[in-house]
Amino acid sequence: MSAATGGSAFLVEKMLLHSTDMTIRDYFAAKALATFNPDSSPSYIAARSCVIADAMLKERAK
Repeated sequence: MSAATGGSAFLVEKMLLHSTDMTIRDYFAAKALATFNPDSSPSYIAARSCVIADAMLKERAK
């Protein structure tokens, strides 16, 4: 597990034909997107979502 990303968000069996590259950090950031005003700039929303995801990973590591 990578400390920077939290590892894979979804456990995928190797027998499946598809896989995901989504990390837990990506998942947390995507969930945070819904909390922002849609009138905010996309770059602001993206940056803040990543800050929230990083804070969630830090708390999770405790």
